Amino acid sequence: MEALFPLRHVLVFRWRFGEARDLDELMRRMGERMFYAIRPAEDVLVATSKTKPSAVIFVFLREGDDGGRLILIQTPGGRYSYPQLVHYIRIFAKTVGIEVGEEITLAPRG
Repeated sequence: MEALFPLRHVLVFRWRFGEARDLDELMRRMGERMFYAIRPAEDVLVATSKTKPSAVIFVFLREGDDGGRLILIQTPGGRYSYPQLVHYIRIFAKTVGIEVGEEITLAPRG
């Protein structure tokens, strides 16, 4: 996939609740781990790190009782390669109390 300014990487994953049982608990756990998080709608949670500049944005879309889709957006200020993002999302997920499945491929990578 060709890099699009101002987006460096956009990845989509399936996710499910683990230790965090709902979006409120997920939001609380993220706040305890140095993330800003807001709920702009009942079934949406958006978060980013408190580090400046914010380079990675997480958009959680709840699509059922057990989880949904996670869109990970890295801006050009991000320092992570695609393989690093795929690796670190697993560590992030465990830290905030969810499980992340394989990346959902929306279009072939160039």
